[in-house]
Amino acid sequence: MIESYPFHRRVFPPLKSTPARARTLAKNKGVPESRTLESRPAVAEDIGFPFAAQVALLARQHVGRKNETVGLITGLAPDQLPAAQWLKTNRMAWGIEDGSYQRLDVSLNEDRCRVRLKG
Repeated sequence: MIESYPFHRRVFPPLKSTPARARTLAKNKGVPESRTLESRPAVAEDIGFPFAAQVALLARQHVGRKNETVGLITGLAPDQLPAAQWLKTNRMAWGIEDGSYQRLDVSLNEDRCRVRLKG
């Protein structure tokens, strides 16, 4: 039984608070993808991360790939970063790589070039 353990096992995310959820359904490179973020308030001392105010689990489901779940931590409280905004921000983080860098890689032929300079 759980009561017989000599220590209290913490559960991620904490069970005391009410979760906030957000979900998006979109096509990623033409393939359907679902992203679900469930966040909860957190106490930094309880999870061992300084200044942590909120934790979340992000589940990604993409056709043709294994489902993926990642843990996220932020110093912003739920009223400062609601689940829907966090999900949108997490998705937009890859926008730089998808946008300007891709154009530079193609125009300068960087991805196919095997010459590397040691600096």
